[in-house]
Amino acid sequence: MRWRLGKKRFLIFVVPIVFVLLMVAERDLVYNRLIDKQHFVHIASSRVEAERQRRYDIVYGNIAVAKRYVEIEGQLFEHLITLNAMIQEGASNKVRSQVEDDIISLMRDIDLIAESYPKIRAKGPYMFLMETMQEAGMRVSRELHNYNKLLFEYNVFCRMFPFNLFAHLSGFREEDFFETVHGANMAPAFLQLIK
Repeated sequence: MRWRLGKKRFLIFVVPIVFVLLMVAERDLVYNRLIDKQHFVHIASSRVEAERQRRYDIVYGNIAVAKRYVEIEGQLFEHLITLNAMIQEGASNKVRSQVEDDIISLMRDIDLIAESYPKIRAKGPYMFLMETMQEAGMRVSRELHNYNKLLFEYNVFCRMFPFNLFAHLSGFREEDFFETVHGANMAPAFLQLIK
């Protein structure tokens, strides 16, 4: 009888202590997992913002390049037409050489742009712009998808039992998914961008 009473006392004291220690260890493990998941969500959010800023910089930078390319191309064609008219009219060599110098200068400018942006010459300035915009949009879309996936995992973890108890006690809350602003599903007015 004495042994049984001692065993009961042992169980009464040891089991709650073991249970409390397991709860503390589990809380710390859950807390660390919540921190990791929340950290990855914040990283993904930062990457979305970085890609959005990159898209803005690239698109508007390339618009300026395409405008300049079209402008130089237009001037080049005007000078070629003028030179052709001068040749047909029999203009003096001095006047023709001035127009030829201008054409050489414009060709140099166009070559500089084409060296910096090889796709602009191969496909034309407007196709170059459309591809740039599409590529930038795809990069943003990919990062948004990654953000929403990580956020989904984090939110599910915050809702699952028993993790939800630890999450609530530690101050972790579900976060909102990225939602597009009104009108974001409409295509941008491409012609207004290049004016």
